[in-house]
Amino acid sequence: MSSNMNPPETTDPNIQDDTFDPNFVQKEIIPLLMSDSTYKIVKWVVQYILPGLAFLYALIAFPLNIPYTDVVVSVLMAVDWFLGIVLGISTKQYYKYVAPKQ
Repeated sequence: MSSNMNPPETTDPNIQDDTFDPNFVQKEIIPLLMSDSTYKIVKWVVQYILPGLAFLYALIAFPLNIPYTDVVVSVLMAVDWFLGIVLGISTKQYYKYVAPKQ
């Protein structure tokens, strides 16, 4: 049984790929993900509004025996957690790609 195996192609590091510009991501994509004012608003909502709203709802709804209080609070906190992750990624990308270029 013989197999025709071609040797792997070698790439010349001096050849530039005209279809992909690595600086495009830094210059065009990263800044479009979230503007500074959007970041500040979302951060404020994530840090203060959503946790405060969940806590307020729990304080009011549990004593009044409103059904599904635990579900509502869980959903609010899950949304808050997810937005916190998005903000963390955005901050990391900002300091990795945008801030050093300024």
